[in-house]
Parts: sequence; structure tokens; C-alpha cells
Amino acid sequence: TPPPPDQAPPPNTIPGSYPLNSQGSAEDWFVQIPSGQYNLTASYAGDNSYNPSQSSAAFTITPAPTTVTLSGVPSSYAGTVIGFKANLNTQSSGVAPTGTMQALNNGAPVGFPVLINGFAASPSAPNGYADGWADFSLPLPPGPASVAVQYSGDSNYAGSTSPASTVSVADFSVSANPTTISISTPG
Repeated sequence: TPPPPDQAPPPNTIPGSYPLNSQGSAEDWFVQIPSGQYNLTASYAGDNSYNPSQSSAAFTITPAPTTVTLSGVPSSYAGTVIGFKANLNTQSSGVAPTGTMQALNNGAPVGFPVLINGFAASPSAPNGYADGWADFSLPLPPGPASVAVQYSGDSNYAGSTSPASTVSVADFSVSANPTTISISTPG
């Protein structure tokens, strides 16, 4: 008690109640409990051969760590829009991450937060773990830029920030080709 939210309770059981195996233990693998501090109590009602018993445990669940990586961050010209992708990686076998990602230029927010496309852990996932991604399209001012993306985190996953990618945003320039013209008979 309290019964945990159970993704796949054993057949013919009540959530939080589990049959004992021949070694006298019971378990459930797919329990999803949000981060926080908990006090759980396990109770055995007893039977004709064994007395009832009870045990309590206090534990803390912390949000799973995440990492953000960027791909396809190009250099650009001022006034144009750069497009790139931010990938959210976990080492969690749990639910899909939710929340937003915010692009940063030199540590300051650029544009608006973007909802991530999150995916639960699955054997068909590239690494088997829960992950997500977001696409960005940003205009940047001329000069050097240092682009990073920050993940907000959610109740299951900790926030994180990608390493910065240096982007050169050049201003437009105009030049003549050829640079000189010789006029043999002026006028």
C-alpha cells in the first residue's frame, strides 16, 4: 500500500496484490511511479502455516537523466533561417518523455519553446530506450552564434541542455566580377 500504478498487472490480480511464488516472493516489473518520496508497506495476510507479517520501506524516485544532442546545424547568412534537429536521449525503459525544447543563442532564448515528439522505450527503438526529438527553424542576427537547445524535463525525466554549436552568421556582401573595367576610348 498504496498500490502503484501498474502498466501490466499479472493476470487475475488486484493492482498492488501479487501472488507468492514457490520461494515465497512476489514481484511486478512494469510499475510506473512518478518521481518523489514514497513510503510503501508490504503486507502478508498469513495462511494455515505462516503468521501474518508486514514490512515498510521509504525510497525516493528521481527523474531519469537525459541528454540533448544537435544535428544539422549549418552556418548561415543574416536574415535567413537555419534548420536543425535536437535529439533527446534517455537510458530509461519507461514512458515517452514529454515537455518542450527551447533554442538558445549565446545562452539567451531564441524563438518559442517547441513540443517534443516523445517515444516510449521499445525493442524497435534505435537504442531500445525512451527518446524524443524536435525540429527548429531560427533566424539569427549577423555575427558569431553559439546555438544550444534546452529540454524542460517532465515528471519522469530531468531537464538538460545540449553542448553549444558554433555558427557563423555572415552578413550579405556585394562585389563586382570583374573588379575593374578598362575603357579604351572614354566617352
